[in-house]
Parts: sequence; C-alpha cells; structure tokens
Amino acid sequence: MEEIKDVLLMRQYATSFSERDKKESLKSSVNDALGYTTNFNGHDITFFFPWYGQNIRRISDEIINGINNGTITDIIDIGWWWALDPHLKLGDFVFSEWDITPDFLEPISLNSRPETKEIFRKIAEDAGRKFATSKILTTKKIIRHKGDRLELFKKTWAKVVQMEHYRFVSQIKSRVKPEAFEKLYISHLEIVSDEVPSTTSFIESTWWILKAVNYCVLSNQKHIWVFKTKFLNEFLK
Repeated sequence: MEEIKDVLLMRQYATSFSERDKKESLKSSVNDALGYTTNFNGHDITFFFPWYGQNIRRISDEIINGINNGTITDIIDIGWWWALDPHLKLGDFVFSEWDITPDFLEPISLNSRPETKEIFRKIAEDAGRKFATSKILTTKKIIRHKGDRLELFKKTWAKVVQMEHYRFVSQIKSRVKPEAFEKLYISHLEIVSDEVPSTTSFIESTWWILKAVNYCVLSNQKHIWVFKTKFLNEFLK
C-alpha cells in the first residue's frame, strides 16, 4: 500500500487542529479554489470547502496536478448531514462503502485505506456514538420531510444523504489521469446532524432544525471539528 503523502480534506479548516492563521484559513478554505494548506507531521493538508449543493466550484489545476503527480495521495471527507435511516441519532457516524445518487448513476467505489475506517470507529466508540457502514447518497435538493427520507431509504438503502461528495469526486475523476485516480485513496464519513423526525408535525421538524444548527454551527468546535482533529492526529502520527 502506498505511503501517505499530502492530504486533501474536503470541508472547512478545523480550527481545533491548529489556531495558527485561523481567520485567514477559514476565509481561504471557503472562498479560494486552492483551499488552505498547513503542514502537520511532514504532510501538507489542504482544507478545501467544495461549497454547497450543485454549486461545486471548479477544483484548481494545482490540486489536479498534485493528484496526477502523486504528491496528493489521500482525500478525506468528514461531513454532517441528514439521516435517512430512522434508527440513527444525532452525532452517529456513517462510513461510506460507496457513494450513489437517486438517479442510479455509476456508483463511486471508494478506495479507502483500511485504517481510516478503524480510526473513525474508535473515535465513535470513545464519544459514545453509533458507528455504521453504508452507501451514502448525494442529492441535488434538500431532503427534509420524514416521508421523503423514508422513501429514499427504502429505495437506496443509504443511511444518510448529503449534497456534495459524489459531484466533487466525479469532477476529480473527470480531470485526472485514470491511473492517478485508481491510486487515490478516498475516505468519506458523514456525522448525523439531523435525525429522521418521528412525526410530520411542523413544530417537531422546526425543533430538529434548531438542534442541527446548534450541533453543526454553534457548537461545531465541540463536535465535528474535534472529530476531524482526532482523526488527523491519529491518521498522520
């Protein structure tokens, strides 16, 4: 198995990973196609926020060249989105076996390093969270309502849904050399930020939206970004 070199981390810079250049890193990772690069244990880590929904920005030539020449060996995607499986709870971990769309386009099979799954499993256990493996679904629209979620779960058996990963990786696949893509290690984890509502009431739906905002935005440093930091410390030690 090829050694780990440089890493492309989808999603925003984990400020709990390093406080250095905090303001500039957040600005760059959101607004710049180059992302924000920092060094840890001899590895360059580029935090790259792909944006939202269908609006995946064009990935820079520098990143594509890094994959083609083998200096970027790994892509890690740690996100937070909505549960389709009604048994999942807030904060549970779902590790992707492969990524799909509702249109049943060609699934993207992830060439993941075996240790990434085990690191995530250990982090979940230490945090008292459920860890599951599953397909992960990428959609073009927000899936909020209980009935829509259960219908997609029954149709696809994907445990969670999000809006970016499939299209982000598809863009990379279309632009890099086939042999470079085959060598690329890709690991995708989603953390549940919004459970399937137990009823269809507006009040309960609003309550869960507020909980999700608190978990993912207001208290993010205590949750998702901390998990990113723990993963990187273990993965690159």
